[in-house]
Formats: sequence, C-alpha cells, structure tokens
Amino acid sequence: MIILLSAIGIIGGQQPMSVDAFHLTGVTLTPNHPRADVLNSFFHELIAEIASIGQFSYNLRTMPGAKYGGAVGETKPEGLIGEVYNKRADFVIADLEITDERKEFVEFTRPFMRSKLAVLMRRSSNQSLLPTDDKMSSSSSSSSLSSSNQTTLRSLMQQNKRAVVRGSLVEQYFRTSKNPYVYHLIPSTVPSLQAGIEMVNNSLDFILISDSIRLKLIAANDCHFMVVEPSDTSPNNGEIGLDFELEYAIGFQHDSPFLNHFDNALEQMESEGKLSALIDQHWIDYCSTTNFNDDKANHHVHSLVDDETNGLIERSSCSLTLILFSILISFIIW
Repeated sequence: MIILLSAIGIIGGQQPMSVDAFHLTGVTLTPNHPRADVLNSFFHELIAEIASIGQFSYNLRTMPGAKYGGAVGETKPEGLIGEVYNKRADFVIADLEITDERKEFVEFTRPFMRSKLAVLMRRSSNQSLLPTDDKMSSSSSSSSLSSSNQTTLRSLMQQNKRAVVRGSLVEQYFRTSKNPYVYHLIPSTVPSLQAGIEMVNNSLDFILISDSIRLKLIAANDCHFMVVEPSDTSPNNGEIGLDFELEYAIGFQHDSPFLNHFDNALEQMESEGKLSALIDQHWIDYCSTTNFNDDKANHHVHSLVDDETNGLIERSSCSLTLILFSILISFIIW
C-alpha cells in the first residue's frame, strides 16, 4: 500500500525527507546462488541509493522460498511478480531478468545490469586453450578468459560435456534459438546452479553454461574456476551466444506513478558512474587481485565448494580429540 507522508521522515540514517516524500514497499528473495550474500548486499545498496536520490522511504520484504514468477505458461503470476501484480508490493528488486512473459504482468525500469552467455570451467581444464604467455602466468590470471586467444564457446561446447540450469532462460535460449549450431549443441540440465558448480569442480571435461553475471561472481570468489564469454572476433564462424543478452531491472505495477522516480535515479547513477562503481564493488575479482595460492585466494576457493568437506574434517577432528582424551584419562587412572 502506498502511504503519503505528511511529516518529515528519515531513511535509515539518511538526511530528513521533504514533506512531499512517499513510502514504498518492495519485495525480494534470497537468490539461489552460492554467493547470495553478495547479490543481496548489492540489491540492498542499490535500492538505498535510489531512495536517497529519489527522496523517498521504503521497506524491503524478503520472501523465504519464493519464486521469481512470470514463467512461460503462467496465466496468473506467482512469486515476486505475483506480489507486485496483485498490489501486495509496489516494486520487486532481485536478480530478475526482463522477459516478454513478465512484461505481461509488470512494467520494468531501465536495466541496471546486462549479462551475456558464458561458460564456467575448471582452470586446470583449459590450459591447452590458453596462449603460451598465459600458461606461464595462469596462477594469477583473471577469472575470465579473454576472447583474444580465439577460444570460442562453440569449441568449448564441442569438446566438453555441458549442462544448463533446468528452467533457466539459458535453457530456453538453447531450445528456441534459430542458430543451427546452438540446436546441435543442446546441453543436459542440472537442477540448480550449485549442482552444476559441483559437477564442474569434480570433472575436467564438464562445463556449466549460464549468464556471465552469475558465473563471474562464482569465478571471482573461487579460484578453481574461470569464465569464458563469446568471442566477438568470429561472428561469421558459427560462434554461440552473440545473440543472447539478459537485462536485469526493477519491476513495478503497470502505470505505476513511481517508476519514473526509479528510472531517473538509475539514469543519474549511471551518468555519475555510481552504478558501475557499485557493481565493481560487489563483483571484485579476488582471483586476479591476489595470488592463486595465497591465503586469501584459498579462503575464497574453500568457501564455495568445500563447505561440506570442511564440516566432515571438523567432525573427524573432534572425534579424534575425544578418543585421545579418553585414552589419556584411562592411562592416568591405571
């Protein structure tokens, strides 16, 4: 519900607002991503900056276990899209892509992020693809493979087992693209991004296909992985993904009087460089700014794929300690 304020308000420590300010209710969810903490931080800081520019207050409600909504075939929107469509919230902010199906139910702001098709692979599995100079320094190379070495997504998909996340827009791209090379390389599916990451981690000949925004956040924090994007040097050689782009935006009710406030704020952030700075702040590439073998890099490596293993080691260590302690007590008593 929209509440017009008649008194001066304060947004979480921001400067007092004018009497003509307004209050909005937003919805979000916890993304199904290993670095959901980074994504959530980004969305909260983005909406806070928009509110500061637009001089309004807001509360942002997280819906546990919610879906994004607006999927193909939905006649009544569910999830986050359904909350806005049914006027239980004024806006939705999340890793929510603009699609024709969702535009039936909500209206989107200008995009705040764009993403391309990309591949996640093990670093050690791509050594033969790197130029000689890069092989010598691969321990400190960027988490993204430059297209300058002529490696293409098409060649990687031909040489490796491949998968996409089931129900994702990337899977939809492979099944609906008019590119004949795409049709002949339709991948298998995995139930979640995490499942795909684990398969890549456990196999040198397995790649996960998704969008670059999601994958770069993984490779930037786990130095076992790297991301390969389409090579724009071979548009006439059957490269895959050049016709694929996702746009992330904030969703509103149709004809919402507040959408322009968000658009104007996003435009201002973009022109002042604040939007790109905010993205860079959250998509820090730790694997290019630290040595691959140093403590900081290893911390990020273990944080994504080894949590369960570390838990087993901790429990084993505790058990061993108890056994040794019991033996010591028995010896003392004896």
